[in-house]
Amino acid sequence: MAKGAVARGGDPLAALTPAMNAGVLAGLTASRSTEALLLVLDGSGSMVGAPWAELREAVEELARRSSRARCCMGLVVFGGTADLCASFTDDFELVAATLPAGAPGGGTGVREALTLAGSLPWPAGARRVVLMSDGMPTTGDPIPAAAHLAGLGVVIDTVACGMGADEEVLRALAETGHGRFVPCNRVGDLTRVFAALETRVRGLLP
Repeated sequence: MAKGAVARGGDPLAALTPAMNAGVLAGLTASRSTEALLLVLDGSGSMVGAPWAELREAVEELARRSSRARCCMGLVVFGGTADLCASFTDDFELVAATLPAGAPGGGTGVREALTLAGSLPWPAGARRVVLMSDGMPTTGDPIPAAAHLAGLGVVIDTVACGMGADEEVLRALAETGHGRFVPCNRVGDLTRVFAALETRVRGLLP
């Protein structure tokens, strides 16, 4: 199993309790008050219906619990194409409200989503993407876009949601972005996974 991963069906918190080196942890501690977090969420055809409703609940819960003193947040949603729903702001409820009522559908444009993320005016300080997908990229290789983000100092955490997610690609994206890869059995578990990422790794939740 790759370093930093957790077995499917295991506790996602286990992957987020430090296998990190002391230098990385020191950097995270120093940057907690200034982190820019971009949620990059899969809205492809397989997310239509109940999965999208569960994803909305997870994002709304993250918005309720996040600390304005510790980060700002933005939102990108992708299907066959990618759209910026919310620019970076400390109004987390506004970010959650910009999530479309229904999944856009179509393909799984991971490359387009990361390319869009790389074109954004990121705030100064620590920068991070949390990318969630339940499928396989359908629009080309996303690794170059991830490498571009890494060159901008953006950490990329990835969440593989469900059995249809391309774990190999999502793990490679996390490695390219010097982040964490976390498997998630189903969309309904995302509230817990998002909370695990924020509390155990970044310390963004109170």
